[in-house]
Amino acid sequence: DDLDLTPYDAAGKIRTGMMNGQNVVLIVIESGEWYAINRKYTPTLYSLADQGISMVRYFARDKTNHSEAISILGSYPAELTNSIAPSLSNPDGLVDHNFAFTLPNILQNDNYTTNYFHANSGEFYWRGDTFGDLYGFDHQTFKDEMDRIDRYDEPADVYHLLRDSDVISNYLPEFTRTDEGDEAFFTMMMTITGH
Repeated sequence: DDLDLTPYDAAGKIRTGMMNGQNVVLIVIESGEWYAINRKYTPTLYSLADQGISMVRYFARDKTNHSEAISILGSYPAELTNSIAPSLSNPDGLVDHNFAFTLPNILQNDNYTTNYFHANSGEFYWRGDTFGDLYGFDHQTFKDEMDRIDRYDEPADVYHLLRDSDVISNYLPEFTRTDEGDEAFFTMMMTITGH
């Protein structure tokens, strides 16, 4: 009751503003399904789903980069030729466009430090090129830089993945990083262990 929440829809049922100035952690669970989350085998995920905010209305094609892009862009390209990085069907890509509407860019305008983590190479899906200046993440951490984790320098394949829990536990200071002058942080992590 002490929060100044603004009605969002005509019926006044949905309220916004509750999270203003709060730290935000977005973990995109790659290859995850709701049926795999239960109290006994995945207690941490169960607690997050049970006590956190669950986004249950979503659409994703079965590709990592599409789901990840939706969570950053808030929308979905209508055509395959709208790929961010250059591709065979779109040699120029969209890398020269203005993406001021991305979640990291919007949050930066509200004094958030934006951090991104993925335990794969920054070259995979051009993440190293797109997540910085284009998407607006202040800091990006990829597998090839995670020298606090054993085997960080080995080639990534489905048999030699870094554990997501190792990424968080070894990089918690960077995971919760707030730069000087900022009031909060937004950290996004794309999991990889689910493969």
